[in-house]
Amino acid sequence: LYSTTGFYTSVAYILLFTCAIIFVFAEKGKFKERGWLFISLVLFFLFSPVEWYRLYFDARLIQIFANQPALIQQHEAFKTFLQLFSPQFSAASILAFFTYFTIIFFLALRPLHRTTAGSAPL
Repeated sequence: LYSTTGFYTSVAYILLFTCAIIFVFAEKGKFKERGWLFISLVLFFLFSPVEWYRLYFDARLIQIFANQPALIQQHEAFKTFLQLFSPQFSAASILAFFTYFTIIFFLALRPLHRTTAGSAPL
């Protein structure tokens, strides 16, 4: 079960990261008007190394569990879980989690949105 959900999570994050890069290039002229969008993208890309590191461990665990784990592979899975859930890495993951909620907050309230006279905010 873990290897299935880890695979779908990895694919979804890679797709999200790719779409975010395409979005940055497509909307690069509008960041001065939409400060909330710029801050959201900065936060997303700031914590993307944490997510890529998690994807690395997820890929290792998928590889371990896909081979019908034997006793030696269970030891390897345990070591990988210990690395994935170490206190230092867990703190970074929690910060990334709160950052994603902050991005949702920015998307909902849109602070730092500059509108021109006579136009409605987007």
